[in-house]
Amino acid sequence: MIIRMPNLSRSSLRLRRIRVAAFRIFCILWLISLISFGFCQIDTLKNKFPDSTRIRIQKASPADGVEIITKLHPIGSRKLTVGDPFRLTITVKHPKAIPISPLAVDTIDPFWVLDQKVSQKTMGDRVTSTFDLKLQAFATGDLKIPPFRVFFQTNPKDTILKYVATDSIPISIASVLPTDMRDINDIKKPIDFPNFLPLLILAILAGIGVLTFIGSRLAKRLRRIREILKPPPPPWEEALTAINQIPVEEWLNNNLIKKYYYTISEILKRYLERRFLFPALEQTTTELIRTMKQNRIPERDGFTNFFTRSDMVKYAKFIPPREEMQKVIYEVCELINKTKPIQETVNRGPSTPNG
Repeated sequence: MIIRMPNLSRSSLRLRRIRVAAFRIFCILWLISLISFGFCQIDTLKNKFPDSTRIRIQKASPADGVEIITKLHPIGSRKLTVGDPFRLTITVKHPKAIPISPLAVDTIDPFWVLDQKVSQKTMGDRVTSTFDLKLQAFATGDLKIPPFRVFFQTNPKDTILKYVATDSIPISIASVLPTDMRDINDIKKPIDFPNFLPLLILAILAGIGVLTFIGSRLAKRLRRIREILKPPPPPWEEALTAINQIPVEEWLNNNLIKKYYYTISEILKRYLERRFLFPALEQTTTELIRTMKQNRIPERDGFTNFFTRSDMVKYAKFIPPREEMQKVIYEVCELINKTKPIQETVNRGPSTPNG
């Protein structure tokens, strides 16, 4: 078993900060895309369902005193053909106190208004408004002139807008082409294209998220490769560093006695395995003691004493005195320092007054 160091290196901390920042940016961009998508949907709903709650539109009744009359003027005995102008007169009779709007129509296709003349005549409290239209047709066959509407309000403060409308007027338009000649195709209606902007934003954000994930994985793999290529520290330095990072007082105050002895024993086994080149991490205490005797490991009596006491704590629920548990750290460090190579001891030993 390999003991992982409790603290993190600077490179791992930097990588973690980069990943947290990338995740925050991704969340912000995702939120912006959702808000923009919501605004697009609101605009679409507004276009489909305009606000008509302020003014209500209602068809007029005979009691309102407004009537509308239409008259189509023929151009002679011949048939109307495409492009021939013809006249349509619309007469609106209404009370003088009720003003009317200009003519309104939903769509005039396939006709075209060439000219429009408006005149009014007042007789007493009645007004006759005449709309003289000059029209042209650009389609053939049996057509219908669409209804024209005139809007008015009986009470200016009322929210009801009333209207009178003409009836659809049938009219026949003949073609000027020979009977054996095929007519040209009509212009196709415009095609409505969907709004792909929200989907495009989501796709871009998804791409950013994928690239961020791939980048973090590659950075993590690169860091692992660097750790593999980097030579490990000497076993005694690794062991002493790991022991110094153990929170002794915290674990003892929280009665983490087994964890305390287990951690020290694993650090010591890893040290023996790397220092004397035998599989100490995979051996039991009995096998470990036998191997140390066979290989004549220095200070094996001290190692044997520690592992024996450690097994009593881990498996026999033995709790040593607190003073003994506090001294274990120093005893283990002393065993490691005594079994370091001689050259390492000379180089790192305290200097004498003579230099």
